[in-house]
Amino acid sequence: MWESYTLGNTDITINAIYTLNTYTATFMADGQVVKVVEFNIHTTSIDEPAVPAKIGYTAEWESYTLGDASIIINAIYTPVTYTATFVADGQVVKAVEFTVETSELDEPDVPAKLGYTGVWETYTLGAENITINAVYTINTYTATFMADGQVVKVVEFNIHTTSIEEPAVPAKLGYT
Repeated sequence: MWESYTLGNTDITINAIYTLNTYTATFMADGQVVKVVEFNIHTTSIDEPAVPAKIGYTAEWESYTLGDASIIINAIYTPVTYTATFVADGQVVKAVEFTVETSELDEPDVPAKLGYTGVWETYTLGAENITINAVYTINTYTATFMADGQVVKVVEFNIHTTSIEEPAVPAKLGYT
């Protein structure tokens, strides 16, 4: 715009008046406005707000350049890598990396243990390292005592059983 002036009977100089434009830097995180900061073409840096924390993620503002236009600056969230350690009988079987965005793990096979059935304990993935232990359940077997095609007695035992109680052999006429 031009400065005010009045025409008269002499030459005059009319100067331009410039007003510095103001722009905005809008800081956004997950679609929400965190802060709006004003700047102009002479501004070399602005006061950035803290990036809102998000469990299981590191956060930073995307890179930007101040210029002659308003800008939007988005938060960039990067998932943190955690470790799930699978352990059987005190020995590490496998370590698997995961993030809060992981829905299921690539589980290793539970190591075989003679006389037992093994499964991995129930676990929940979250924002922390976890240890997943093998849970072994002892197998139960049966000894079935048969005489002339008939079941005389069924006895249960397991890998640790050293003896079982045998039933008396049924008598059979003409046999010992």
